[in-house]
Amino acid sequence: MILDEIRNCIPHIESHYTTLDLKYCYATPQEWINTLVQLSKSGNITDKYPFLYVNPMTVKDGGGIDHIVTIGEMVLATLSNVGWTAEQRKLKNFTAWLDPLYEYLIRAMKLSKDFSLVSEGQRTDHLFYGKQGLYGGEGNIFTDHIDAIEINNLQIRLY
Repeated sequence: MILDEIRNCIPHIESHYTTLDLKYCYATPQEWINTLVQLSKSGNITDKYPFLYVNPMTVKDGGGIDHIVTIGEMVLATLSNVGWTAEQRKLKNFTAWLDPLYEYLIRAMKLSKDFSLVSEGQRTDHLFYGKQGLYGGEGNIFTDHIDAIEINNLQIRLY
């Protein structure tokens, strides 16, 4: 199952950080929002971040001989600060955290024993991700200010 294959990459990413506790969520967008809201009730907002989110509604299993799976939407995100400028967010969140996490994720996928990375997909950096709703409009809006790297159409070949 794709959930397990991606989850197995997380220890390889975390080994590069001594204090990282990367959360992983494989859920619909609304379930993801609800999970984050529930974690907010624990009292410590930082308990939710950084996280790796995979939207199962965008996973397409091609099956067949090649068994290529396309993951339409993955998101790496961390908490941001509403008072930061775009330059500060780029430096404090992307350069310091998200860019290295992205590189480690891709490297861990390349080294995976469960699958091979066929395509890294398209990367989009988002400042204050989720403030317009996950799919535009007002739906699925985050309550926290987060910066994120969205990865679309990443492809893996299952063994």
